[in-house]
Amino acid sequence: MLKKLLRAVNGGRSMKKQKNVKQENKMNNIGLYFIFAGVIVLFGAVLFSLFSSPNAQSVPSWKSIVDEKDGISVEVNPLKLSHTENSEFRVTFTTHQGSLDFDPDKISVLQDNNGKKYLPLKWDGSPAGGHHRSGTLIFPKLDDNALEVKLNLKVGKSERIFEWSLH
Repeated sequence: MLKKLLRAVNGGRSMKKQKNVKQENKMNNIGLYFIFAGVIVLFGAVLFSLFSSPNAQSVPSWKSIVDEKDGISVEVNPLKLSHTENSEFRVTFTTHQGSLDFDPDKISVLQDNNGKKYLPLKWDGSPAGGHHRSGTLIFPKLDDNALEVKLNLKVGKSERIFEWSLH
């Protein structure tokens, strides 16, 4: 009679069966936790791959160009070519014949593919003189329809022309 009463209270299950059901529920919960953790890890991996890929909001990189003439080497590396901000070029002059006595902002002109010319706003670099000079030439922002630029530098007796695409 006691067994019948216990079965009625436990929904017709014996104590042993009830214990097994609790263990099964516990195992099912642990399995769900592992599945949930796996989904979180997978979601994190997808987000990481999206935001760390080289194509995600990458900053353009332009090649440095070196021109050597008349005993003077000029290396130019665009740092920023922009329609919304000033454009900037890292420029290095090297010679072992004489001295580099000129103002880079006075010998430089930037021109876009539409023929518009931009004069430098500033030379932020080493002063005139010596065998080695480097600094940043800063130009105004480019017109919205500019796709390519040429930097013209009259160094010594020759004109140097450096060209880049904005893409």
